[in-house]
Amino acid sequence: MWKSQWRKLYEEGSRSWNVIDEMCNTFFLVNLVDNDFINGNAIYEVLSRVLGYQDETRADSIEVSSTMQ
Repeated sequence: MWKSQWRKLYEEGSRSWNVIDEMCNTFFLVNLVDNDFINGNAIYEVLSRVLGYQDETRADSIEVSSTMQ
């Protein structure tokens, strides 16, 4: 849809055309659905853990790269 409809609105090679093209080639659309209505915050707990893990991993890589200098 992005390339067949949105990108066609812009001149090929224009900044907007290139942004849409880059998004199509590098991004993924993800839809998260949490059907646990009883425990309504379960999806946020999972996301918090995943994002926390990413933050820890980034901090570790920054620490390693700064010690290598």
